[in-house]
Parts: sequence; structure tokens; C-alpha cells
Amino acid sequence: MEGNAPLSELTTLSGLVAALGLPPDAHPAWDDTVLRQWAPSMGIAPDTLSLLAAIATPQHSPRGLPLALVGLARLVPQVTAVSHAGPLLATWQQSQFTTNPRMPYATFAPIARFLALVSLALPAEAAGLILLHLHVLNTRTNTERHGYTLSVAAAHLAEDEAAIALVDQGPTHWAQAVDELHPANGVSAATLSTYQAALQVALGIADRSTALDKSASSPASVAPCGGPSIANRSLQAFLEAVDELSLAEVLSEDPQRPPGRAGHRRRGGLTTTRALGIPDGLGDCAPLDLARLIGRIRDSDLDPANKRVLTAVFVTMFVTGWPAALFSAIGPDGRVQLDPGQGLIRIDGAFYPEWVGVHGPFLTVAIDPDLATRLASLLGESGSLELTLRGRRRPLTARHLHRALAWLNRDATIGVWMSNLRGAIWHQARHGAWPPEVLALVTTQTDPFLHQPFHYGAFPQPLEAADLHATMRAAAEDGWRERRHLQRAFDGFGSI
Repeated sequence: MEGNAPLSELTTLSGLVAALGLPPDAHPAWDDTVLRQWAPSMGIAPDTLSLLAAIATPQHSPRGLPLALVGLARLVPQVTAVSHAGPLLATWQQSQFTTNPRMPYATFAPIARFLALVSLALPAEAAGLILLHLHVLNTRTNTERHGYTLSVAAAHLAEDEAAIALVDQGPTHWAQAVDELHPANGVSAATLSTYQAALQVALGIADRSTALDKSASSPASVAPCGGPSIANRSLQAFLEAVDELSLAEVLSEDPQRPPGRAGHRRRGGLTTTRALGIPDGLGDCAPLDLARLIGRIRDSDLDPANKRVLTAVFVTMFVTGWPAALFSAIGPDGRVQLDPGQGLIRIDGAFYPEWVGVHGPFLTVAIDPDLATRLASLLGESGSLELTLRGRRRPLTARHLHRALAWLNRDATIGVWMSNLRGAIWHQARHGAWPPEVLALVTTQTDPFLHQPFHYGAFPQPLEAADLHATMRAAAEDGWRERRHLQRAFDGFGSI
């Protein structure tokens, strides 16, 4: 019977539906009425398109359906209905809306996310078994969380080059591959054990009870492989490992988190940042939280010069709202040029979308003179910001900054992340009646809700932001004083 055959051997859509345990007339959980109405214009039968959606994007949202079908086609290359539908649907979507297919949500649609992103990096046989188990979990009640866990576990497996090399050798090596998964990117021992248990069940290595027993009895720590992890408690070593990241780890990082990215859900209501005219995705950072972050840098094992660079960058990010990419682009001939003598910074127009209307190669912003002087004092011989790693001067990159924050927030009850540091100036300035259009220009943080060209019009150069920066710098200094007062009070209480 075809429904019991491995996915790669299936030749019909009905056989695939049966293999996944779906009814012959399956529909996705979301309303597919509109999709069925458009099916004839795409050259697909409505019932066929509903079945494809029930297989590739069954949960909550049709988002990413073309990409999920492309991933599915790799697992069932002989099923013509699948192999034709993905590219056809992507072409149709672009012709109708002139937009690219968007990635599925990670939490709301783990099946679609797995097919669109993860399945392509796994051997087809293993990916097929994981897809089967994801559908098993999806048909049961109260198992959606487990489906998400399995999807993330599969992504972790796909990013581990050593494990994938073992999986490629066939099912007899799968158990070893799962057992030897590396705790990369700061994954804790407990989380890694959960991933391993989920993969063992999906790949048929162990039944559910055995896998859960192993997860519960796992050791408290896992020896790190492939470079230092957060558990090593060495920030210097953690940053030095950036140069040793594998290609899979580099490609898996998504440091900027632009608005509208996969998994980024927009909120509604008058209490949100959108109602305040603040770009979606930006949080806030209290000055005291910034001071605590800087205190953790000073208490770390970093080289003294590295401490000064990271302290200056994170404080400047709080004061200016600039992104990590801007700091790494500073240089005499780079995309960002600092002029401390004039208190100016020239920002490449490529940092802004076309609809902002930045005319000319650079936008010039007048910044706080003390801030410009301090940044200039930290520039290396190359004219850019640098870190000392393994005895060599290395250009500061956005990846260094993101990994430093991951280490600094490892034990924090409330972490201070890039979105908090960049959003502080927006919250302060919007309450001070600064227009969001000007803030978008001086911080390089834009948002689709500010996409109309008339929002910007003509603006002077240089744009004046020195007063706002001085206000934010004063707030940062207040946070540091508050931290010292609290520390004195705590020390005094401890001596009682």
C-alpha cells in the first residue's frame, strides 16, 4: 500500500495524504476559501490546492506556502502535484502582488517553517520522518508546543555540520548523530536534552517514554564542542570563537531582526509603540539597566581595551539608537565616516530604504561632540573600531556585539538586548515631541508605517541631533550614579 511507503517512494498526492494520516478531503486549519477561488487562475484544481495547503501549511496561517511546497517537493520528488505547485504558486504570487513569498512563523507554523527552511538542509529520508512526526503531533490535542520543539530541534541538527555528516551516512548512524549534538549558540544542557529526545522519537531511534527518561536523567552540563559556549563563563573566549564559527552557524544568525521578518508579529491597540510613533520591534531600556549591563562588562574577563570598546559602543547605541552594522562600518573610507573635529557623522544612504529619499551618497548628522571625541579615541590604526582577539586586532562586527550581549544576559532576570538599546532614544524623544521622521533619519531605524515619501520632504544637512544625544548621555550618567547608590546601600545593608 502506497500510504505505508517511505515518502521518497510515493508517486501520488493521495498516497502522500494517506502516509501523513490526513483525510482524503483534508483542509488546513485556516480558511482556504480565497485560496480555492484563485486556484483555477494558477492552473491548479481547488481540491488539490486545499490538500497541498493541508500538508505544507496546516497550522494557523497560509504564510510561506510556496516556500513550504518547494521544501516538500524535495521530499516527494515523484509527486507531480507537489513539484509543480511550489514554483507555480510563487510565480503567481509575484505576478499578483509583486512581493516575494514570506517565511512561515516559527511558533505558529512549525510544519511550514520546517519544510521551508530546515528540510532543505537535512537528508531527505530523515527530513521525511520528521515531517511525518510533525503531522502526528499536529493531529493530536495539546501537542502544538511539541511540534514547535521538534521543528527547532531539527533546525539545531541541521546547523551541526558534524551531526549532519553522520546522518548522511544512513539510519545506522542517526543515534550517534543525535547523541553527539553540539550545544552551540548558547543552548543549555537541559534544552539540548529536550532536542535530543524529540529527534530520537521522530527518527525512530527510541520510543517516547525512553527518550523522555533519557532527557530527565541527562547530566547537568554538556561538554562544549566546536568552541566555547556561554556556560564557559569567559566573554573573551566567547568573542574569540566568532572567527571559528562554521558556515552553518553564520547563516543561521539573524542579527538585525528587521520589521516584517519571519516570526515577527505586529501588535495592535493604542497602547503599543506603533501608537506612539515608534518603529515596531523596538523596546525601551532604563538607564539603570544600561548601567548594570556596563557593570557586567567591567566585571568580565575581557581584555581592558575590549572593555572600553564594548562599553563605548553599547552606551553610544543607547544614546543614538544606531544599529550594530553602523558601528562596524565606521572607517575613513567606509560607509560611515566620523568627523570628531566638527562633531559630525556621515552615514551612507544605503542604510535607508529608497522611500526615505536620502539624496546624495551620505546623510550628515550633527552628534554630541563629546560622543564623537570618545568614539574617535577608540578607532584603531585602520580607522575603524577593533577588538583584540587572540593577540591580534580584529575589526568589530555586528556578530561580536550580538554574541557579547548573549553572554552578558546569560544570567540576567531581565536582559538588555539590541532592540532595547536602540529603542531607548525613541521612547525618550517621542515623549519630548520629536517627530518620528527625524528620528528615523538620525537613528537609521525605519519602519513600513513611515514609508510615504511626503513624511520626509526636504531636510537640512547636517541634521541636528546633538541636543538629543546630550539628553540621552545625561540619562546614561544618571543610571550609573543610581547603580553606585544602590551598590553602596547594598554594601551597607550587608555590614549590618
